[in-house]
Amino acid sequence: MFSPHAIELKWIQHLQDLLRSPVLDPFFQCCHYIDTFPFSFIVISLLWHLINKDMGIKVLYVAICSMAINLLLKSFFQLPRPCHLDPSVGLFCPLSYGFPSGAAQTAYLIVGITWMETQKRLYRYSSLGFAIILCFSRVYLGVHFFSDIIGGLFLGSLIIWCYARYSERIREMGTGVYFLPPLILFYFHFFFYLGLTLGVALGLSLDQKASSISIESLKKRFLNFLIAILGTSLLLCIPSISFEIDLLIALLSGFWFSYLAFYTINKVEDRFFYRPKVYLYKSNDQYYRH
Repeated sequence: MFSPHAIELKWIQHLQDLLRSPVLDPFFQCCHYIDTFPFSFIVISLLWHLINKDMGIKVLYVAICSMAINLLLKSFFQLPRPCHLDPSVGLFCPLSYGFPSGAAQTAYLIVGITWMETQKRLYRYSSLGFAIILCFSRVYLGVHFFSDIIGGLFLGSLIIWCYARYSERIREMGTGVYFLPPLILFYFHFFFYLGLTLGVALGLSLDQKASSISIESLKKRFLNFLIAILGTSLLLCIPSISFEIDLLIALLSGFWFSYLAFYTINKVEDRFFYRPKVYLYKSNDQYYRH
């Protein structure tokens, strides 16, 4: 019986016969971890706490919306992965459905946001090369068909279009808009991300300067990054006990990440390391302490 997947499966088999090697196998297996929650968490943490807080907020919500849409479409189409049809082509084999490819979707988001937010050619072309390698790795590993990749890229392009068109308008609506994603996630029963985004929304609502980095020195920003990522990781490592406890842990993780880490550092600094500021004023070409 004719099947487009059967044709694509033969293409993947031929591709692997030509390219598979002891060198490329571990390289592309490492690429798999780019399409995971821990990797996204580290990237968003770097953006949020070290580079540009406003950009970190945008990327966080774009990533969560992208993930939710991807999971919904996977459940709707329920199409298999290559390794489901032929286990020999997969170096590993996720149990979830294949179409559309979340990795390809993420790859397009990385390229789109990079090209929109920076004019530097190095960053732009690096993101493009990164995206190509990521998409190819999914076919090489036998976890996605070419059609899965095309579907993910198309979906990513739609999300980037919405991001370019509506992100500034949404931001102008104020901090109340941050509570909209948790409501949508609740409707679709994505409870872990519901708790996480609700915690982030609570943190941002308390932080009235969410659009800028409010920490002066790079040293202090780096400390904030470490405290935020360490505290959030410890919370998320707590074993699952019950639905209510898991939801509370996710909420606390988002709240710690977006507000409590920074608040804690400031309180500790004020309590133990406070030094009164010294101002200099100039008179008769000489400086005096005040």
